[in-house]
Amino acid sequence: MRTRIVVAVALAGALALGACSKSEEPAPKAEAPAQKVEPSASHEAQPGGTGSMGAAPVKRQVVVPEDVKAAWKAVVLTVTDKKENKTEDVTIGIGQTATVGGLEITVETFLPAFTMGGGVITSKSNDTENPAARLVIKENGQEVFSGWMFSMYPEAHAFEHERYAVLLKDFIKAE
Repeated sequence: MRTRIVVAVALAGALALGACSKSEEPAPKAEAPAQKVEPSASHEAQPGGTGSMGAAPVKRQVVVPEDVKAAWKAVVLTVTDKKENKTEDVTIGIGQTATVGGLEITVETFLPAFTMGGGVITSKSNDTENPAARLVIKENGQEVFSGWMFSMYPEAHAFEHERYAVLLKDFIKAE
């Protein structure tokens, strides 16, 4: 009987120690660069503009510095129609919409030096260190993409579509 009590006490002690031990938290994931939008506007910064594995959307404020707004007027997108095997470069003004093939593309904003932190997406300068454009793409009136595209990292937040491919190719300064 005494042996059973000793074993029970030892087992209870081991369980208590296990419950008190510190478990390690997984390291936070690095976030991909964001896109450019008007100051005080709020957008969800999510890969490809959609939720990520059921995670709640993260609200981030997009702030475009006045000197950045004044310096840039348009972006150049490369649009490929995979069915027709046709590629064209299209210049779209910031804040403007253009129809290309079966797509309606709006360039909401452009940030030449995309950065994010503290709940804010902005441009740290006018140097093209990490150029990004926030696009909204519709097909037949339905939104099929809303997110950031990066010229240096075309695979980050890529627009995935069975027929069309869209890439941020270049950016045009205001005169």
